[in-house]
Amino acid sequence: MAKGFTMTDTCNTARRIQHLLHEEIKKICKEKGMSDEDIELHKSFCWQHLRNVWFGAVELALNNTLLNQLEESMSAIPSIYRVNMDIVNLYRAAEKMVGGTANYAKGDGKNFVHFKNEFHPTTFLYPLVRACGGTRQDLCVEGAPSILMNLPMYLQFLHWRMDACGTSGDGILATNLYLNFKSSEVIAQLRVLSILHIAICMTVRWLAGKTESLLDYDFGYYDMGKALDIMESAFMEIIDDPSKFLDEDFMMGLFSEISDKVDPFKAYLEYMFEEKFGNVVENTKSEDDKVLPYDLIRAAVFYPDRDDIRKTDDLCRELAVTAASAFLIEFRDESKATAQYLSSIGGENSLAVLTESKRKAGLGKESSNSTSESLHGTVTHLMKVSGTIRLDHAAGDGMLQTNGHIDRDVSQYIKKNRNDKSEEDETPSLFFQLPEELRITAMIAAKRGAPTLRKEHDVALKLQKEADLRRKRVEHEKNLENAKEEYIKAWDLIDVYHSERGWKKLSQARRIFNSISSEPTRLKAVKEQITIRVKGFGWKEAAHAWSKGGTAYDSLELMKHFVDVILPMEAKLGIPSEPIFKVQDNTTKYTLGTDSGLSVENVALNTKSVEDLKAEAMMERARREAEGETDRDANLQAHTMPTIDDTLVGYSIEYCFAYLDDDGGEYYGWIDGVVEKIVNAEKRMVDIRWNEEKVHEDDVTVSRHQLKIRSWNGRKVGAWRKFLGDQI
Repeated sequence: MAKGFTMTDTCNTARRIQHLLHEEIKKICKEKGMSDEDIELHKSFCWQHLRNVWFGAVELALNNTLLNQLEESMSAIPSIYRVNMDIVNLYRAAEKMVGGTANYAKGDGKNFVHFKNEFHPTTFLYPLVRACGGTRQDLCVEGAPSILMNLPMYLQFLHWRMDACGTSGDGILATNLYLNFKSSEVIAQLRVLSILHIAICMTVRWLAGKTESLLDYDFGYYDMGKALDIMESAFMEIIDDPSKFLDEDFMMGLFSEISDKVDPFKAYLEYMFEEKFGNVVENTKSEDDKVLPYDLIRAAVFYPDRDDIRKTDDLCRELAVTAASAFLIEFRDESKATAQYLSSIGGENSLAVLTESKRKAGLGKESSNSTSESLHGTVTHLMKVSGTIRLDHAAGDGMLQTNGHIDRDVSQYIKKNRNDKSEEDETPSLFFQLPEELRITAMIAAKRGAPTLRKEHDVALKLQKEADLRRKRVEHEKNLENAKEEYIKAWDLIDVYHSERGWKKLSQARRIFNSISSEPTRLKAVKEQITIRVKGFGWKEAAHAWSKGGTAYDSLELMKHFVDVILPMEAKLGIPSEPIFKVQDNTTKYTLGTDSGLSVENVALNTKSVEDLKAEAMMERARREAEGETDRDANLQAHTMPTIDDTLVGYSIEYCFAYLDDDGGEYYGWIDGVVEKIVNAEKRMVDIRWNEEKVHEDDVTVSRHQLKIRSWNGRKVGAWRKFLGDQI
C-alpha cells in the first residue's frame, strides 16, 4: 500500500475517510522504517462521479433559465398538471405513460407499443432510460435523445389518449406530457442535452471506464485531465461563438486528439455511430429493418429535417452558453474535486503540474469505482427483494455475483451460431478450477466457519451502531447547549427592553432616535430594538434584513419598519414575561384522537426537561455575571448620557476604580453613590457621596470626579454610568 491508489466519490464524508486512511497507512509505513520518499500514495476520485456532478449543475442551470423564460405561461397552467422545467421529472412522466416496464396504473405503455407498430411500423422506437427506478445526475443527458427522437409518435399517441380520456383524473399525466412535448423550449432543452450526451457524456464515460486497460496506449488515470482540459477550451470557444455548439465537426471532434492516440477509443466511437445497429421491427433478422440509432440522433441534432427541431436553433445557442458556463464554473470551483485535474488553474493533479513519473503511476489504474458500486447495487437489490435477509448474507451473495467466483462454464451447453468461428471456450471460475476434493473441502470449511463469521459481522455491526449512537448523543448535547445559549441571550435582550434602553412607545422611540446625532450609533440602536423583538421575544415576523443586494439599509428605513410593523405587533401580541426555550423538537405537531400523555423522555439518553434546561441556563448566566465574564449593567444603560447640570443632583451613579489584589495585581471594580453637587458643569466636575456600606471605613465618603464624555458607560478606570441596583 506504500505506493497504492485509493479511490472514492466526491462527498465530504468519503473524502475524509480517504484522508484518514492515507494518514494511517503513512503511520504504519514509517513504523516499519520507511522514509517519506518510499511512500507514494495516490488519492484518486471516481471520474464517473465527477462527470455526474458536472451534469447535475448543467441540468439545474438549464432548468432555471427556462423557468425564468416561461414563468408567465406556466403561471397560466393549472397546478394540477404539475408542469415544471425539471427535465428528469419529464423523463419519469414519459416512462410512466409510454414505458413498457414502468407498471404504472395510469400509464398506457402497452397500448403505445401497439399504436407504434400499427401506425409507425418502419420507425425505430428508441428505448427510454430507466428514470423511475432511481436517479443519477447524468440521467438528464442520457434520457434526452430517446424522448427527442420518439416525440412525434408520443404526441400523436397523447392526442389520441387525451381525447379518449377527456378530462378524467387519469388524463393529468397525459396533459402534462402533451404540454411539455408541444413546447419549443422543451424541445430545445432536449436537443442541447442530446448533443451533450453524444459528444461529452458517452465519451468521458467510456474513457473513465476503460483506463485500466489502456496501458499499451500510454493513457491512464491522470490522463483523464487531458479530456478535462479539452472540454474547458471547447466551452470557452462556445461562449465566444455559440454557433459552434451546433457544428457537428466541432462537437463530435472534441476528443480527436485522444482518439487518434488511443485506438480502442476510436474503435468505440466508430462502432457506436457507424456499426451499432438497432431493429425497427423486433426479432427481425432482415438487414432492411436495421438502422444506426446513434447516427440518426447525430443527424437529427446537427442536421434536423424536422421543423420542430430546426426552429430551436437560436434558443439552443442561448442554452449552449448557459450549459458551457455551468461546466466552467464546476471545473474551476476549487472547493470541488474536479479542479484538482484542471491545468488552467494549476490543479495539483493536472497535467500542467504532474511529473511524468506520477502520470505513469496512473497507467493501468481504474478511473471509476464501478466495481464497488456494482457490489453496493447487488446488495441493495437483494435487501429489497429478499425480505428478511441478513446484511452479511446479501453482501456475500453480491460479492460472488460481482467477482464470479462460482460461475459455471456454460459455453459447452450452448449451441454456437454457425457464423461464430471462435474456438475459445469460457474459462471456468476460480471455484470450478479446483479439483473436486478441494471444492468439497471448501464447502465444508465454509459451513463450519459460517457461525464465526456471522458473530464477527454482528460484533462489527454493533460497534458501528454504538459509534453512531455516541455521535447522535454528542449532537443532541450540542443542540441543547446551543438552545441554552440562545435562551441566555434572549433573557439579556428582554432585560434591555425593560430598561431605559428599550423603546416601548412611539413618542419615546422618536425622541431617542432624534436625540442621537451619529448615523452609525442611530443605526445600531434601531437594530438593537428589532433584535429584541426577533431574538428576545421570538417574533420571527418582526425581522427585517440589514441589507439588500449588497446595499445596507440606513437607520431611517429600519426605523420605518419599527414604527409600521413592530409597534403594532407589540400592541397586538403583548410583551412576553420570559423568552421561549427553543429546544429542537422534530416530533409531529399532530395528534391522533386523544393524547395518551405517555412520557417521551428517555433517561438512558439523559434527556432533560425544558425546566431543567432553563434552570441550568439561568445558573450559567448568573455565573458569568458574578465572575465578570459579562456586564449586564453596561448593556442596560440609556443610549445617551445625562446632561451635566442641576438636574443631575441626586443621580444614582456608578464609578469605576482600580484596586490591588493580595498579589499586587490590579483589577477594576464599580462603586455606587449619588451625585451630591455640580462643581463645574463646563468642566464636568461633580462631587459624589459614596454608598457607605461599600467603602472602607478609612476611605472618604465624598470625593470629586470629572465625568468625561468618552468615559460614559466605558470599561476602564474613570468610567461612569447610572447605578441600576444590586439585583437586576
